[in-house]
Amino acid sequence: LVQANGRAEANAVEARKNAVEARKNASESAERLTLMTAEQGRQAFLAGRPAEALPLLTAAADAGLDNAGLRYMAAKATRAVTSLRRSVELGVSVASIGMAPTQIAIATFDNVVTLAEPRSLQAIGTFAAPKDVRMVRFTPDGKTIVVCGGAGSLSVWDAATLARLDELTLDSLPLTVCLPTPDGKTIIAGGLFSQAHTVDFDGRHLKKRATQQYITSTIRMMRLNPAGNRFVVTMAEAVGPPPAIKRHPIQSLNGDLVWLEGLHGPIRSAAWSPDGKIVFTAGEDGIISRWDSLTGRKLSDLPGHRGAVVGLGTSVDGSLLFSLGTDGTLRSWDVQKGTQRTSVPAHDRGRELIIVESGDVVVTTGADSVIKMWSLGGQLRRALPPQAGGLASVVVDAPNQRIIAGALDGAVRIYDLNAVDFHAEIAVAPDTAGIAFDGPETSFIAGSFDGPFVRHSVDGLTAAPLRPKLVEDRAFVISADGKRIATDHSGTIQIIDTEGRIEHEFPGHADSEAMVLLNAAETHLLATGNFNMPLLYEIESGKQRVFPESVGTAAAIFATNAKSDVWLGTDKGEVIFWPEQGPVRKLRVAKTLALAIAQSADGQWVAVTTFDQRVHLIRADSFEEVGLGITGVGGAWVGFSSDSKLIVLGDRTGNVQVWSVSPQLQMVDTRKVGQRLFQLTLLQKSARFLTLTPSGVLIWDL
Repeated sequence: LVQANGRAEANAVEARKNAVEARKNASESAERLTLMTAEQGRQAFLAGRPAEALPLLTAAADAGLDNAGLRYMAAKATRAVTSLRRSVELGVSVASIGMAPTQIAIATFDNVVTLAEPRSLQAIGTFAAPKDVRMVRFTPDGKTIVVCGGAGSLSVWDAATLARLDELTLDSLPLTVCLPTPDGKTIIAGGLFSQAHTVDFDGRHLKKRATQQYITSTIRMMRLNPAGNRFVVTMAEAVGPPPAIKRHPIQSLNGDLVWLEGLHGPIRSAAWSPDGKIVFTAGEDGIISRWDSLTGRKLSDLPGHRGAVVGLGTSVDGSLLFSLGTDGTLRSWDVQKGTQRTSVPAHDRGRELIIVESGDVVVTTGADSVIKMWSLGGQLRRALPPQAGGLASVVVDAPNQRIIAGALDGAVRIYDLNAVDFHAEIAVAPDTAGIAFDGPETSFIAGSFDGPFVRHSVDGLTAAPLRPKLVEDRAFVISADGKRIATDHSGTIQIIDTEGRIEHEFPGHADSEAMVLLNAAETHLLATGNFNMPLLYEIESGKQRVFPESVGTAAAIFATNAKSDVWLGTDKGEVIFWPEQGPVRKLRVAKTLALAIAQSADGQWVAVTTFDQRVHLIRADSFEEVGLGITGVGGAWVGFSSDSKLIVLGDRTGNVQVWSVSPQLQMVDTRKVGQRLFQLTLLQKSARFLTLTPSGVLIWDL
C-alpha cells in the first residue's frame, strides 16, 4: 500500500510537471503564433496590401502583443482600408479613365474599353477600341465616348449601345489627347506629330475642320479655357534645332492664334484663370509665367521650383495658383501679389495636379504612385496607399466626393474624398484649462489658472477678459446667452454672472468636478467627479435627483431630445440611460473604462469611446450596438457633426479622427494636431469642430 501510494504520488507529481510543461509549451506556441501573425501583417503592410494586413495586425493585438510599431501599422492600415470604397481587378493595366455623371469608361492596354457603373464599378458592357488607346473621354452630355490612340485614330462610340458611330484618321502616329468642348460640338485632338486638329461632331459624325502645324513642338496635352472656345497646348517638347524666338500658341476653335513669346523653354503645364483672361504656363526650368491670354503679353514670372513644373491649377475664385514640380514640392501663389504663399513637400517627384471642382481640395500624384489630398492652405488632408505597379489615370468625382484611380496592376479603385479642413488658429493663454461656447457659437470663453475668463470671437479677431476666474479646478460651462458660467470651486458648484456675482450654489464632489454640464433648456445642471456618482440638480429649486445605485461615472451627457434625461459612461465599460421618467437601461460595451460619450443631434445615435482603443455606435431607440471601430488611440473626447453623419474623436496625444456613421462606422480622416490635446468641441450650428492644444485653439471645417 505504501509502495502504491508512493507510485501514485510520484505519478501525480509527474502529471503536474507535465501539465506545467504543457502550459509552458502552449504559451510559447501561442506567443510564436502571435509573433508570426504580426510578422505576416507587417509584410503585407510593407507590400502595400492594407486590407490583408489589418486583420493580421488586429489578431496579434487581440492576442496581447502591444508595441508602437504594431499600433502604427494598424492605424495606417485602418485608415487606408476604410478610405477604400471599391476595387475591381481588370487583369490588364489601365491606360485611361473617362467619367460621366452616371457611368465611367475604362480603357486598358489590351485595347478594350469597359463601360461601368461609377459606384459599384460593375461592368455594363465592353467594346474593342482602335489599337494603342491613349485617352478615353465622354462628351458633356454623357451620351458619346471619345477614344483616341494608335495610328492617329479618333473614334466616337454610342454610350448606350456601345456601337461605333464614326472614326477619323488624323495622324500617322498615335493621338495622345482628345478633348470634347463644353457644348460637345467640337473635339480637339493632338499627338506625337506637332499639329493640333479641330474636329466637328454633330452627335453621330466626325468632320475635320482644320489642322494647325506648330513646327517646333510635339503635343502631349491641351488645356481648354473655361468658355471652351480657346486652348493652349501643354507639355510641348522641342524637336529639331531651337527656334530663334521661343514662342507658344494659344489657339481658338476658329483657328486664330495668339503667340506667347519670351518663354524660358518647352511648356510642361498650363492653367487658365476662372475668367479666361489669364493663362499660366510653366516648363523645364521651374519658372511659372503669367500671360494676358488676349494679347499674349507676359505679365510676370514666378520663380521658385527646382526643376520642371508638371502641374498647375487655380482656385475657384482665381486668387490662388497651385503648382507641383518634379522637385516634389506643392506650392501656392497669391495671384494678385505675385508672391509665393506656401511650399510643402508632396512627393519624391510630382506627376499631376487636380483642383477639385468644389474648389476646396487639391489632389496631387507622384512617381511614388501615392495620391494625396490637400487643403487650400497647404495642409495634407490624406494620403492614399501607393497603387501597386504605378498609377495610370486619376479622375475626381467631385459631386459624389470620390477619387477613382486606375493602376498598372490592372485594378480600378474608388476612394473617399471626404476630409476635414483646417480653418483658423486662435491663440489663448498658455495655461488655458478649457473652453466653452455660447449658444450662437459666435464666441467662446477660455478659462485659465492664472487669470480671468476671456471671451474670444470664433474668427479670433476680438478677445475680452471677464471678471470671474477659474480658481482651482477646470470644469466649467457657459450658458447659451453667454451671460452665466457654471464652474467648480474646490468641490462647490457655482453659477455666476460675467461680473462674478453668485446666482446659485450646489454641493459638488469632494475631490472636485471632472465635468459640469447644462441641459439644452438650462433648467438642470449635471456634474461628474473622478469616477464618482453623477450629481443632477434642478437649478432654480436646487432639488437633486439621485441616481438609484452606486456607479463610477467616467463620462456623461444630457440627452439630445429630452429635458433632463442623461446618458452615462462608466468605469466598467457600461452605457447607462438615466431618464427623468422610466427605468434605467444599461448596455455593456467593453471590459474597460468608457472614456467619452456623445449623442447625435437627431437623437438617433450614441457614440462611446473606450480605453481599449475602440469607438462603439449605439442606436438610441433600441439600445443596440450596431457599429464598432478600432481607433488605435485612446479617445478622450467624442462628438457628432451637426448633420449626425460624422463622429469626431480626439485623444490626449494630439490625434483627431473622423468616422462616418452611415452606411457603417468607417474612418474617413485622421490627423496629428499636436503633442497634446486638452479638449475637442463640436459646433452643432456651423459644421465645425475645434481642438484645444497647448499652442492654442485650432478650428476645423467638416
